[in-house]
Amino acid sequence: MPQALDDARAAWCATDGWVLAANAAALAGHLGNTSWRSVDVVYAATLLPLAVLAARSGRDATLRWALLFGVTTGLLWALGEGVFARAFGWWGRYHAAGPRVWDTPVYCLLVGAQASSHVAYIAMRSLDARLAPGFVAFLTALHALGLSTAGENLLVAAGMWSYVPWGWMWGAVPVWVVAGYSAAYVSIPWLRRLRAVPAAATFTALTFVTGVAAALVVGFQGIAAASPP
Repeated sequence: MPQALDDARAAWCATDGWVLAANAAALAGHLGNTSWRSVDVVYAATLLPLAVLAARSGRDATLRWALLFGVTTGLLWALGEGVFARAFGWWGRYHAAGPRVWDTPVYCLLVGAQASSHVAYIAMRSLDARLAPGFVAFLTALHALGLSTAGENLLVAAGMWSYVPWGWMWGAVPVWVVAGYSAAYVSIPWLRRLRAVPAAATFTALTFVTGVAAALVVGFQGIAAASPP
């Protein structure tokens, strides 16, 4: 473990600091929005950090890959969510107004893009620090699970959406939801070999499979898809 920490310190680069600062600012915005409860804050807390990192990505291929992966994943989320809802029903309701892609609000897609970009970047930098791919896969899934659980609860508290209570709950979020899509993040260390867009498409398909598996395990039955949230 001391050697792993030494390797991580040696692998630290300036872009890591940019990523840390941008995501810390985003977290502060989402935390504050539990009081402000404004969809405009969600747009600001996602678009501004992503724009800063996009400007930085011209100097860093790893960050560029992670951002493109995250944005593509965010866009494809609308497709996966729409298909899933028509098979199992909706697992919650969106409450904030705004444009949608199919049935999914753009603010939700931006949150997904931001989170996926962050998790992918940390996973790839962990590989750069010479951690074993299997260990990185395990850590990435845990990272995604913790980030999604905290993030989902912050956005519920901000009034952006709410969930149908079903089975075990972590705060206001069903465990099966976050566990279902976090499990797919174990694939990130191996998806790095692909270009960002094909990697995101593969990841989204895997997320759909793990989400369906989680829904089947808990016997989920949601709000009728004929009545979109």
